[in-house]
Amino acid sequence: MSLLTQMIKQHIDYNYWAHRRAWACVVALSDDQFTQPLTYSQGSIHNQIVHTMWAEEVWLTRMLDQPQPTYTAADFPTRDSIRTYWDDLEARFRTAIEPLDDAELERPVRYYNSKGTAFEQMIIEIVLHVVNHGMDHRAQTLAMMHTLGAETIDQDVIAFLRRA
Repeated sequence: MSLLTQMIKQHIDYNYWAHRRAWACVVALSDDQFTQPLTYSQGSIHNQIVHTMWAEEVWLTRMLDQPQPTYTAADFPTRDSIRTYWDDLEARFRTAIEPLDDAELERPVRYYNSKGTAFEQMIIEIVLHVVNHGMDHRAQTLAMMHTLGAETIDQDVIAFLRRA
């Protein structure tokens, strides 16, 4: 396996490692804290988490040329329902990424955004976007939790690389 392919797969490992670390903080929230309307990003931690999960699935379905998901936080009323679905999504994402080599990472994917505009990105660009988007929304989620006085975590890539 080339260094490039290893690095892409390592970034997916990082993404899901960091999601799970942040999730441990989300689970510790009260129900009121989890659903409390906030004036930042997606409006509540519940909405934020489901948005992050939904976006990952949107990109996965684009890579696989499948219909895109249309769910919202209302479709996942509990943390258990989110966790169950996200575990399945992680497994599907890993299954899609596992067989890829350098040539497949450069394969273009044609898709339409939510406004109907056509785009084309390589698989490697999509995967890096998924990781970056996850990091961005985890940071927002952690900031939201901090404002509520909840415990948060370090999600830096270097912390992932240094883990024992």
